[in-house]
Amino acid sequence: MGQGKSKFNNSPLYNPAEYTESNGFNDERYGTMKLWINNATQQKYAEISKTLNDESVLEKRVEELNFRKELDHPSIVKLVSFNSQKKDEFCSSFYKLGLFYEYFSNNLRTEISERQKVRAAYKEGELWYLLDTLLNVVYYLKSKNVNHGDIRPYNVIITPEGQVKLGEIFIHVQPLSSYSQLLNNSLEEYYISPQLFRCLKEFNASPVFDANKSDIYSIGMTVLEAATLENVSRVCYDQQNYVVKTDEVNKLLNQVRAQYSLSLYSFLQKLLTEDEVLRPSVEGLFDELNQQYVQSINTHGLTTIEIISNQVSQIQGGFIQETYEEKEVVQRSANPARQSYTQEKTYEAPINYTTTTYTTQTPVIETTNYNNDDLNARIQAVLAMSRETIAKYGSSNLSYTSAPVNYTTTTYTTSAVPNTTYTATYTAPIDAKASQIETRTFLNENTNNIETKSYQQQEPVINQTFSII
Repeated sequence: MGQGKSKFNNSPLYNPAEYTESNGFNDERYGTMKLWINNATQQKYAEISKTLNDESVLEKRVEELNFRKELDHPSIVKLVSFNSQKKDEFCSSFYKLGLFYEYFSNNLRTEISERQKVRAAYKEGELWYLLDTLLNVVYYLKSKNVNHGDIRPYNVIITPEGQVKLGEIFIHVQPLSSYSQLLNNSLEEYYISPQLFRCLKEFNASPVFDANKSDIYSIGMTVLEAATLENVSRVCYDQQNYVVKTDEVNKLLNQVRAQYSLSLYSFLQKLLTEDEVLRPSVEGLFDELNQQYVQSINTHGLTTIEIISNQVSQIQGGFIQETYEEKEVVQRSANPARQSYTQEKTYEAPINYTTTTYTTQTPVIETTNYNNDDLNARIQAVLAMSRETIAKYGSSNLSYTSAPVNYTTTTYTTSAVPNTTYTATYTAPIDAKASQIETRTFLNENTNNIETKSYQQQEPVINQTFSII
């Protein structure tokens, strides 16, 4: 299968002498994996294992992986190697797939989320770089007669050097498009084209659409979110009626127009053309991008936001102060994503870092927890009030007197470090006793005389303590 290659290949995924095992853990994107670090480059790699029960599914997957391994582009997460083997146990057979991918932990969705906290907008050059890289990948994939199908901020990987790579959900045995994931309810993020969104309403398992132009629309939505720091999936998609909210898209585009150049606004507008027929092809967009990007843009990476004081927050004047560092990658060479498909090229450039610091203040929220003793005191106070009410207004003839009941409350408000315990005292009542005299009138059956008797009740003093944490 797959250009004459066998469906079973039990060769090692890597040379153990060249790698050091870091640890094994469960990753949202990669699933359960082992993490390896290349001794020479310090690049991280994920070793993933998949189990299949159907040999025909294995054959199809091996054929896809042979093709996937041959995809060689600097802006696509690399599948370094894979192997497959048959296992026989307890009179049954199953099949194992081993995968060895480049590993990166950061992505555009995380970066946008961090930037939203401090309203740290991307520079225009970074947005052009993002457009150039993603369109370059789509252009490359089209030259291989395939499309990606799942372009969204989560799948836009950012390397520690600020370079962008397009990834996928490696946890799946077989990668699925955004549409397929939405159709089976395994995804809740919407970056798909209006055509696919309408098909979703009909639960159409085989929609007819231009896959390449659908990827272009998804790129437009992804970059629009990066430019505005707004969640376009939540703002622009009417999930009840399955229509893209054109007015909301235009509002965000106008925000881009106000904040960035007219050229960026116009280019994004073309990517987000609602009519699939009128939406430009990747070739046309790539030619236009060449004229604008190569001549005027000198940014070849994305800055990354890093929270550096989560565990050592300083509290000043009732506010928690956190510091964010923006690591900016400054490069002076051609975008490595721009490669010739007939001749492989490599680019090397020194990487310099500059840092921009942002400060945000968050009000301290005081949390008060009452213990069970305090709750019991409150219940007893309510019950006492109930007895007083019945005694005063009930059917029996009562004369009510009591000592005045006063309460003292000490409140502590603190902006100190959380988890510090303070103690206040709650005392009710202050006096030594609270008394109640009850007078009852009744008929004495022995003497046939009406008699009156008085009763006096004592209420205990309640002393309770509680903690503010």
